[in-house]
Amino acid sequence: MRDRYDFSDSEPNPYAERMKRQVTAEDHKQALPTGFRLGTYRVARVLGAGGFGVTYLCEHTGLGIQVAVKEYLPNEIAVRDGTEVHPKSSGDREGFEWGLSRFLDEARTLARFEHPNVVRVRDCFEANNTAYIVMDYEDGEPFDVLLRRLGTLTEAQLKRVLLPVVDGLRQVHAAGFLHRDIKPANVFVRRSDESPVLLDFGSARQALGRRSRSVTAIASAGYSPPEQYESDGDHGAWTDIYALSALCYRAITGERPMEATRRQSQLLRTQTDPLPKLANAGREGYSPAFLKAVDWGLRLIETERPQSLGEWLPWLRRATTPRQPRDSEPTQVSSLANLHHGATEPKVGERFRDCAECPEMVVVPAGSFLMGSPESEWGRDGDEGPVHRVEIAEPFAIGVYEVTFAEWDACAADGGCGGYLPDDEGWGRGRRPVINVSWEDAQAYVRWLSAKTGKRYRLPSESEWEYAARAGTRTPFHTGETISTDQANCYGKYYRDQTVPVDTFGANEWGLHDVHGNVSEWTEDCWNNSYAGAPTDGSVWTNGDCSRRVLRGGSWYITPSFLRAANRIRNTTGYRSDSIGFRVARTLAS
Repeated sequence: MRDRYDFSDSEPNPYAERMKRQVTAEDHKQALPTGFRLGTYRVARVLGAGGFGVTYLCEHTGLGIQVAVKEYLPNEIAVRDGTEVHPKSSGDREGFEWGLSRFLDEARTLARFEHPNVVRVRDCFEANNTAYIVMDYEDGEPFDVLLRRLGTLTEAQLKRVLLPVVDGLRQVHAAGFLHRDIKPANVFVRRSDESPVLLDFGSARQALGRRSRSVTAIASAGYSPPEQYESDGDHGAWTDIYALSALCYRAITGERPMEATRRQSQLLRTQTDPLPKLANAGREGYSPAFLKAVDWGLRLIETERPQSLGEWLPWLRRATTPRQPRDSEPTQVSSLANLHHGATEPKVGERFRDCAECPEMVVVPAGSFLMGSPESEWGRDGDEGPVHRVEIAEPFAIGVYEVTFAEWDACAADGGCGGYLPDDEGWGRGRRPVINVSWEDAQAYVRWLSAKTGKRYRLPSESEWEYAARAGTRTPFHTGETISTDQANCYGKYYRDQTVPVDTFGANEWGLHDVHGNVSEWTEDCWNNSYAGAPTDGSVWTNGDCSRRVLRGGSWYITPSFLRAANRIRNTTGYRSDSIGFRVARTLAS
């Protein structure tokens, strides 16, 4: 079941009405007038204004499309004279020109990113003695407006905003760039699909504030960490992580966190941090692991926070399923979308078994993703491209774990699976993944399972496997850019030299364990050397070399580069190995 936000206008909403109100030049004396031409763009209205500039809704006069255009106008050191922008004094000129250069540098940096959850910069240009950044215009509402309406969010609702933003921000950080002004007002929630987009980067403003005594450095009360109040503060990924954690705190508690400088002052006087830890008090509907991750990100001393998003993200995802509200309790969800089309079938996110001996399954949602890996990804092979979008039109069920020896042995004892009992290599059976099984053996198992339950069990297609393994992420691993032997069973610092029980390591965001490591998993698809001509609807690729089938996920005896979500290997349909097993999928009744 998917938590959604209600964008309907069925009830009065003063915040939505305020956002819809036509903002004009009269509201901002420094703004350009409606109808003013900026090259090929015509100003329609003011979207917003701050200490660093004015943002306009503009129309491209040739294409007829709407864009957002941000104008460089630092009002502490500059003023508009007619249509042109000038420094207020000769003493402000150097700072004005230096800031203008940083503003354009920021635009050029952001233009390199093409991530659905980071604002897309389309162009930048100089005019009127200043500069402009052209960005996509998004239809929706700021996250702070949504929070004012809803008060607080469930963990599922918050993660639907937080995790995509983190994914986009990781790309920004990887380029050596920070946001520096993350707060609910700078996250926009699209009306069309409720996906978030991160707006209004503050790096140029922060740089100018640190250089010029005439310009106040960025510090958003409650959301900025202590280092942003200091002229020589040590900024890094931990700076954005504090702000993201503060955003989470607001969504969880309904209150903005205490300003960092006030926290520091009281801590010095009383030796106690006045901001209560979320994990200590607990929050209805939130898992302890998630609350601890937010507390970690809100630590005052930057070296005590996560030092990168890659370090922080696994802790956000380690959260266990929170207690669900009782039937008599009110829910915070404005509306709920049941993405499942069969009333008697399990719903998205629900775990189930069709029989006592059957594998535990989870229903994953319909959606789309980019399959494969970019050429820049570490460890990439040529057979992982070209990257292409795949649409998964219907939810489907997939194994929470790799099929275990206990589950296989039940098949053999029931007269299925050809009576074959694979060798466990002396490592043990039970909850360890079954090994020494071929693609043909796996087919025998799903035939038995289908006959026993009357449901359509099968191996997942290669695209279904990658979609479920990624669980909405776009990084090499669902854990981030890297993975360690603390997170998966593979060759590394703590080399185990054998399989481990399937519940040893944590699950991805959709509840699947061991999509990286333990055993490589058979999929249904025939082998092809690239994705040229591959299906884009999640179906099985039945063309190619069907004497060999695709395996995914890597195993206990190989290095992390082979565990990446996009990594592919193949083997003949009769091949058995102590590093190969499988995971099952099930089609849901329509």
